[in-house]
Amino acid sequence: MKYINYLALAAALALIAVPANAATAKATKAHAKPVKSAKAVKPVAATKYECQKCHMQYSAADAKKANYICSMDGGKLVPIKPATKK
Repeated sequence: MKYINYLALAAALALIAVPANAATAKATKAHAKPVKSAKAVKPVAATKYECQKCHMQYSAADAKKANYICSMDGGKLVPIKPATKK
């Protein structure tokens, strides 16, 4: 008899605990608001480099690895400005 009472008690506690945890999880998510900064910071556009001969474009890291010389035809890599949005 004692075994059945403990089993029934454990089952009742398990049923009570699950909705309570789910309710508190939903409540904490509902109250959490995203933090906004005072000023929105625009990401800095990465500098790209372009070969003067073949017009192949390289990232800044790749251009530095190649010593600012194009691996395709040996042209000079010059920095290009990113397109501006209007």
